[in-house]
Amino acid sequence: MKLELKHLAPYLNSSLKFQHPVLIWGGNPPEPSHDEIGESEMTIKNIHDVIRGGMPILIPLSHLHKEIEINGEKFIPIERINELHQKMLPLDDIEEITYDHELDQLYFDCSDGIDYWFTDILTWHYWMVEKLFEWHFDVFGLINEGLAIAIKN
Repeated sequence: MKLELKHLAPYLNSSLKFQHPVLIWGGNPPEPSHDEIGESEMTIKNIHDVIRGGMPILIPLSHLHKEIEINGEKFIPIERINELHQKMLPLDDIEEITYDHELDQLYFDCSDGIDYWFTDILTWHYWMVEKLFEWHFDVFGLINEGLAIAIKN
């Protein structure tokens, strides 16, 4: 797998940061060096720089149950997803949504006694996936492929 535009485009509206080599000229005679690493915000203008040599900084899905900070607000993502779900679909039979980070599965606990495990992110509600992009979660598994950096917290 290689980093492609389709992996980065969903993050464009979310101020995603990425690391990239910084070109430094030094020595005698001067030669370029990429010994330093810079950090920038990804935009439509520099997205191809990310594809060519940068690495997006993302949050592993295993952190859905951990507190994160987005734009100065701290919250636990899986709890926020539950709150949003209740506001958007109050008559739905889903009582609680949880994430099992060991199995990498989303679990829907339903009031009708039938519970659901979602092992493929493509089966999640679209609005949930949009929130994961907005919060910089690694939706495509780029960290495990060595194409992204896990955020340090």
